[in-house]
Amino acid sequence: MAPEFSSRLISSRLLVESLLAEQISAEAPLFAESVRLTVAILDEVLSDQVVVASGTSLLDLDWAFRDRAAQLDVEVAYPPRTAVYRPSSTLEAEHRMQLDLKLQPGDLVFLSSGIRYLGYTNRVGRWAYLLPTGETTAPDWVNEALSRLADVAERTAELINVGQGAAEVLEATRSAMVGLVHSSTVIDRVGRLQEGTVELESVVAPLRGWDSAYRLGANTGLAIALSTTIQPLGPNAPPLLLVLLDTVLVTATGTDFVVPLQRTPLLID
Repeated sequence: MAPEFSSRLISSRLLVESLLAEQISAEAPLFAESVRLTVAILDEVLSDQVVVASGTSLLDLDWAFRDRAAQLDVEVAYPPRTAVYRPSSTLEAEHRMQLDLKLQPGDLVFLSSGIRYLGYTNRVGRWAYLLPTGETTAPDWVNEALSRLADVAERTAELINVGQGAAEVLEATRSAMVGLVHSSTVIDRVGRLQEGTVELESVVAPLRGWDSAYRLGANTGLAIALSTTIQPLGPNAPPLLLVLLDTVLVTATGTDFVVPLQRTPLLID
């Protein structure tokens, strides 16, 4: 190609990202609906429609999510992930995610997954508490911890804006997470721009997939996962790794979570 023409060549990436952003803007209600659908499936699985105290395993939760997604004819984009916290037990960390683990009253259960709907992907996680006989609410420390993590997530979203690159997103996350113990964050691009991850940990902050030229465009979907370690009340209670996973939409007017953040666990009687 002659120099006078080759010098005029530019990358098509910005054009493609701009086009996709315009599509997402037009279809934003559908993207939001896909997130709500994921939440609805998770809430159904984490209910007495599926969970039978002392008889339901983590594999049952995994299967129930996949089965419900198949019934609705949507693709599971992110495999279900489950974990159990049992305050009264010395259950080893590596056993808390084994699929053959049976749930029992008093367990705090985390289930996350995501679907692909009309080309859009999302990721959401939900907590549930299996009520022991005679109890009607989750322990106060659970509600307080979830609410505190939700506050941090909201501060994180408030600091994320159109035009920011990976470094700015990391700095915003660091600022929002001040005060959390043994904390980490992973931010994935979802929606149609599922191309990379920004990861922040307490010691190391690697960047994966977000090159230095990338800037957040309007109507970009992000999955934000925050985690922190807390010490529950009670004698000999083991530490709990508390996780929040939800999806935000970055728009020209700000960044907001598509669905309200979970501040109390679902209750399974």
